[in-house]
Amino acid sequence: AALGALADGRCIDIVLSGASLMHIVEWERAIAESVRVAREWCIFHTVTLLERRATTLLRKRAYGEPVMEVVFNRDELERTFAGLGLSVAATYESIPYDLAESVGERTHTRTYLCQKTS
Repeated sequence: AALGALADGRCIDIVLSGASLMHIVEWERAIAESVRVAREWCIFHTVTLLERRATTLLRKRAYGEPVMEVVFNRDELERTFAGLGLSVAATYESIPYDLAESVGERTHTRTYLCQKTS
């Protein structure tokens, strides 16, 4: 029964993505899935943002393993939220993380509290 509820969506009160969105190359699909299963709220914690440069994928090593890291253009991310049925209710300053040496622009991190609009 629980798996059936997941298939139907709207089965989780609050979806929390804790510093993981930045490691999902298909991040739009991850957001869409969060929207699908959430009843009302999605929280995306510690999202690394750029103001001018387009969303950028970086290859790096973390904990000795190769990983991909997504650095989001703020406007593009917020348009994606809106297009997938989320309204940004609030943002909060998050863990300092500046990738200026890698991307040529100072970055900052925010946590997004998003409410479903439909």
